[in-house]
Amino acid sequence: MGVETVWLLSALMSVTAHAADWRTSWDGALYGYLSETAVDVALAPPVNQVFQVAQHNRTAEARLNFKAENESLRVSARPILLAQGGSQTGREAYLSQWQLRWRAAEDWSVSAGRELLNWGPVQFRSPSSPYYFDNGRSNPLRELSGMDAQKLSWTPDAGHALTLAHLSGSGHARVSPDPWRDSWLLRWEPRGEDWAAGLALARAGSQPVFVGLHAQYTPDDAWLLYGEAGSGARSGAVDVLVANALGQPAPRHGDWLLGASYTLESGSSVYAEWMRNGHGLSAVAQPAAFNALPQMTAFTAAPLLGRDYLHLVWQSNLMDDGGTARLMATHGFDGTDTELSAYAERHLNGRASVFALAAAGESGSFVRQRTRSLSAGVRVALP
Repeated sequence: MGVETVWLLSALMSVTAHAADWRTSWDGALYGYLSETAVDVALAPPVNQVFQVAQHNRTAEARLNFKAENESLRVSARPILLAQGGSQTGREAYLSQWQLRWRAAEDWSVSAGRELLNWGPVQFRSPSSPYYFDNGRSNPLRELSGMDAQKLSWTPDAGHALTLAHLSGSGHARVSPDPWRDSWLLRWEPRGEDWAAGLALARAGSQPVFVGLHAQYTPDDAWLLYGEAGSGARSGAVDVLVANALGQPAPRHGDWLLGASYTLESGSSVYAEWMRNGHGLSAVAQPAAFNALPQMTAFTAAPLLGRDYLHLVWQSNLMDDGGTARLMATHGFDGTDTELSAYAERHLNGRASVFALAAAGESGSFVRQRTRSLSAGVRVALP
């Protein structure tokens, strides 16, 4: 385990052992599952090449949560212990999230650590987030890792919150060069009885300032209406990757999403979202992007190529004692981007459950990529 992981857990155990006024808690889950993925990549004429990739993985994972707090200080940590075999092998122990938070006054707090700077109810992608455009909600098995940040927060009342954060890096998931090293975030969050909103301003190096907006409104107990928008040079977007490969300045574009959800009397919910991906390319422009980035194949995590997407979700009642189920469908209107996926989890008893996630999709026009995947396993809740 990393030095910061050992230090934080040691501090957590020390304060809980020697301070009687500390409140402590912990929980977690153990995962064991098998995954199979098959990818076929076909290049249109005049290239006419076909690549095939198959992966078989065995994964054992522990996701733990520790927390100790008193009236003014809170210490929390989410260590991840991971072991894989098969096509990908290795062992890893890291902190997905951790935080030291000091409540300096009734409406002021200071914190440092690694945390998820994510917000809003969007299911598909989050245009208002400079850090988590892919918010992970399309994959119920995915573990998002936090950003390394130091924050100053002001919350004068229940209707307002203002946060200023300095980011020292992209956390455990950082790459080199790290796009968010030594960057800044300013976020304002007004909220009312049946609505909430947010404005985010982020600056990193010489990149243009990112501006993100999100809002949601609950007209009654069944309906939720929401929307997000963002403007900037989004890290990892296909046009930004092309510009970097050609040695050109990163372009600024805007993305937006409108969505609605309806909760049925049974407790299940349906979501419908439409997203305009301003960083995407038309079907005509996609071959040129592939020529600039020939590595954008199944061997890498290709970003969204198109511009317009429809995303539909059906989610069963999350309070159902027997388990949950989730169906997702995505269709892109530039090229052939489509994906169907399903997740199901069945509770065996109070602690153990079995689950499965299946997905099939096709993306691209000049580069046609077909993907099929299946993951199945067991989850055991702790303690």
